[in-house]
Amino acid sequence: MSLKKKIVSLFRHFGFNLTRIPKYQQSINREKKINLNVGSGGVNIPGFINLDLESKWYEKSHKKSPFIKYNIITDNIPYGDEEVDNIYISHVIEHLEDDHILKLFKECLRVLKKNGVLRIITPDARFIYEVSVFKNDFWIWLQEWFVNRGVAEQKVTSMDYYIREISTGKIRHLETDVKKRMELENIHTQIQQQSFEETISLLSKGDHFDIDKVGNHINWWTFEKVKLFLERASSDQKVSSYKIIHSKYQGSISSIMTGPDIDNKHPQYSLYVEFTKI
Repeated sequence: MSLKKKIVSLFRHFGFNLTRIPKYQQSINREKKINLNVGSGGVNIPGFINLDLESKWYEKSHKKSPFIKYNIITDNIPYGDEEVDNIYISHVIEHLEDDHILKLFKECLRVLKKNGVLRIITPDARFIYEVSVFKNDFWIWLQEWFVNRGVAEQKVTSMDYYIREISTGKIRHLETDVKKRMELENIHTQIQQQSFEETISLLSKGDHFDIDKVGNHINWWTFEKVKLFLERASSDQKVSSYKIIHSKYQGSISSIMTGPDIDNKHPQYSLYVEFTKI
């Protein structure tokens, strides 16, 4: 075995995966562009400027990740019209109500340059419904989340995982109030017999953003819904020529948003959507 193969084997033995960056990606100079990572959550992407909400939830990770304070609900993106080249929003829009996401999209389109790209990643609500309505092993990668919160594996159903991704606050196992626990048990029973549209309607009811629980999911998204909101934002911002793409993992139309440091959060169930002005 060659020395190179021995080194690779040693790294893999300790759980590291060495990813070779193609030459075309090595030549990309992100520093020549204005690239934003909105709702960065402590994730640093080289060549991107982090915009994020200051919160206790991400306090530890923020100490290692410099960011510009930005509240999606109350603030405008701190850049001028058509000043930004690329905007990356990964697993953010499921944490806020519709009105706030429409405002965010309008701000993104305002600051985005012509030919600039907005990339949005979020849990694919329809996909996770489809894999949760019958018994299978899809959610095995997320078992640890419940175990770490004192919930035995055998007590967690596929629908519990689904509820976690659509409305985290309605997880029955984590409710300590007896009356509320019974209500959540009833919701869990109901959605097992309902269609996708019915489950979404039930789970979304009464959910609101909570600054003390910014990691909770309170909203749902499909490609059709994201597209609709981008179209509304385009109309409000008077963007007449654009393209909305149902993208793929590692499939950005912007070379800046490609590479091993992009799309690393939950590709198992993520929806990828891109918008570009043309």
